[in-house]
Amino acid sequence: MTPKLRQTHRAMWGLLAILLPIGFISTLSLDRDPPIQQQTIALPLPDALPIVVRTVEKPGIQATLRRSNQSADPQLELVVRQPYEAPSVVVNVVTPTRQLAIGSVDVAGIYRFALPDSTLHPTISLVDDLKHSVLQTIQF
Repeated sequence: MTPKLRQTHRAMWGLLAILLPIGFISTLSLDRDPPIQQQTIALPLPDALPIVVRTVEKPGIQATLRRSNQSADPQLELVVRQPYEAPSVVVNVVTPTRQLAIGSVDVAGIYRFALPDSTLHPTISLVDDLKHSVLQTIQF
């Protein structure tokens, strides 16, 4: 190493010895925002309609068909007591002509879904959307 290069090298290391601790301390002293808490975004649960039409008990789940005095549209209430092993369970209303997805169930809890038509005897199927297999069928 030449004397000029050695002198420059020594000056650079001296400068870095001063600037690096200043940089670390100033970074730590910055006013940072607290970390964002991850929360599941869920729609609020609609109120239960007052009149219970029928309740069906199945292993791990209770299905209740509800309606109101003013509206002809019924409401399906599912009380999931044991979560399904499938990560994606879709709730379908099965009619003779079509199958309509009305929502999904993921963990134990209460779920309420508006049924699309005024039928009071729907067939509900819970389907594993990934494997395309029916997990449970509920007949009212």
